[in-house]
Amino acid sequence: MLRPVLLLSAAFSALALAACNQEATPKTEIPKTDVVVVAEADDIAPSAEALPEAAPAALAPAAAPAARRDYWSDVQKVDRDYGDEAPDYAYDYGESEPAYWEEEDGGRRYLERLSGGGERWYYYRQGEEQPYFVRDPDYGYAYDSGELVVLYDSGGRRLDRDAAYGRRDYAGRYLARARDLRRAQAQAQRKQVAEAEWRQREQQAEAARRQAEARRERAEDRRDDRRDDRRDDRRDDRRDRIEDRQDGGPPPPVIVPPRPDDRGDRGDRGDRGDRGDRDRGDRGGDRKPPVVAPPTPTPPVVRPPAPKPPVDPRAAAEARNAEARKAAEARNAATRQAAVAKQAEAKAQRDAAAAAQSKQAAEARNAEARKAAEARNAATRQAAVAKQAEAKAQRDAAAAAQSKQTAEARNAEARKAAEARNAATRQAAVAKQAEAKAQRDAAQAEARAKVAADKAAAAKARAQELAAPKTEDRPSAAQQ
Repeated sequence: MLRPVLLLSAAFSALALAACNQEATPKTEIPKTDVVVVAEADDIAPSAEALPEAAPAALAPAAAPAARRDYWSDVQKVDRDYGDEAPDYAYDYGESEPAYWEEEDGGRRYLERLSGGGERWYYYRQGEEQPYFVRDPDYGYAYDSGELVVLYDSGGRRLDRDAAYGRRDYAGRYLARARDLRRAQAQAQRKQVAEAEWRQREQQAEAARRQAEARRERAEDRRDDRRDDRRDDRRDDRRDRIEDRQDGGPPPPVIVPPRPDDRGDRGDRGDRGDRGDRDRGDRGGDRKPPVVAPPTPTPPVVRPPAPKPPVDPRAAAEARNAEARKAAEARNAATRQAAVAKQAEAKAQRDAAAAAQSKQAAEARNAEARKAAEARNAATRQAAVAKQAEAKAQRDAAAAAQSKQTAEARNAEARKAAEARNAATRQAAVAKQAEAKAQRDAAQAEARAKVAADKAAAAKARAQELAAPKTEDRPSAAQQ
């Protein structure tokens, strides 16, 4: 089941999302949870064969408007929009743990893990309780109002209605499973999925999908090879039958005249019987001397051309068929050898690709290990530098404190000397001011004494004038 990865508090707020040509529908609010979880490899959903039996899905008419829709492209667009985004949350359902996404337009998507790295996806449109598409590792099931509309293979190719009819049972089981998933989602405790763990899980699932796809491709290659062999055999048989018909069928019977016996035409063969009789007579009675006849010239024997042997059409046809079978067997053997060579080459390429991928993975791991070691070394060096810098900073701080204390002492002494100088300056200024004041007071006193003396002299002069007798030659007032 799900394992806790990290403890934190996560709250999801409700988002008001606008649906296409419909009123805005708020996104489902996810309650708070204290557990961040990631899907484990043992959270496996049952396969299609292991699902409970359900009513087979009805097959929509071939002329239904929904049959012209490209469901596969719609689903591919939804998957591209999500990318590698982690699910909104996951929840427990039986022995499996479905993951759940909600689109901004109100659509939904569910995921179930299958054994062998496979996955089963359920797609819902906004406001609909039944999926419009279900996809497993082998097929894609397109629905319209609960009816099976189109059946796709794993590569997105439409299959014929006979294939769709043969998968109605599984299509019905998937519909029942989808209803159960929706019902369990409304009641189950929702768990948040960590982003980093989800991406790592997706990478593992993608590797498993690639391996399963490679196995399927190898199985399809073997099926294609067997089908090609059967097709070649049928083509060779058909060509042989066509050649037989082109020959005109079995030919009419041929009357062959008896071969003439030309033993009597050769004197040497005819003489054998006479010579034998003579020999036998000589052995049985008195031997007589042979009679030597003079040689007689023999005329040349002209033989008619020997007729050709009859041709058996069945034997000829069988011979041609045998040759054709041998040629077909040779071609089939060459085809099989080419297929085996192709498979060996493909296997070698896959092995080379796997080796290259393993090498790349090892190099990547080594590079990561080197980077980690370099990072640790750099961190160690940085820590040493930081420690040295800290020690230097402490020394600098101590020296600065000492310098500060020395400066403060010097400043204190300077302040005291300045204050003494200032006090002496102030005292000198005060003395100077007192001296100036004394000088001013003396000057003022002297000025006052002079004024007083002037006044006294003037008064004395007036008194003398008053005391002197009046004479005629005394100057008049006007003259004065």
